[in-house]
Amino acid sequence: MSDTELRGAFLELIHFAEVALRDRFDRALAPAYGSHWFKGRTVLLDDRTLDKFREAEGRVTHTSKHPARVIAEVSLGGWGYLLEVGGVGTGGGGALAGRADYERDLWDGRIEALFSGTITTRQEAAALVRRVRRLRNRVAHHESVVFGVHQPGERDAVGNHKRQLPASALADVRQLLELFCPTAAAWLATCNHVDELLADQLLVDALNEMKTFLPKTQWF
Repeated sequence: MSDTELRGAFLELIHFAEVALRDRFDRALAPAYGSHWFKGRTVLLDDRTLDKFREAEGRVTHTSKHPARVIAEVSLGGWGYLLEVGGVGTGGGGALAGRADYERDLWDGRIEALFSGTITTRQEAAALVRRVRRLRNRVAHHESVVFGVHQPGERDAVGNHKRQLPASALADVRQLLELFCPTAAAWLATCNHVDELLADQLLVDALNEMKTFLPKTQWF
């Protein structure tokens, strides 16, 4: 078993989770704010969110800038921003200006339906997507996942750094898939390559060894 093989197995699941997530988010917001909601003209979006969607629109090479094409180009980070508190939007390009309030404007009354009742607050949803994004970034940047996923800026009550175990990261990806694409449940039941790799004794031994080198760490 190699770290490269594990990253590849994770990437397949993450890809499908990303597609399912972006489609569900768009379907949740478009009825209220129109198919071009991401332009910030019908609902106030902060600058960093708008930047992500504008960058995505810039990557669409087709002559038609159809909303679906733009949505498909937005990274997981862009979708994650929508679950944060919301910041300042300076306007421009017809976008509304002011301080965005995503709790009130985007997710009030929508979170439970979006996450099928499993997650009931924006904060919980943001934390889940944030963890999956960190895993995706490690995989995309060819960084090790055998030794877990560091959670930058997050500490426990006694100041220990937080680090997510590979098996816990897998559970998060599966949760997103099951929530946003229930029809994938049967496929997920047969997709056990990551589980097999995580059970490899070499990986288990390597992870246990790493834990001895990171004593001031909360593994979860």
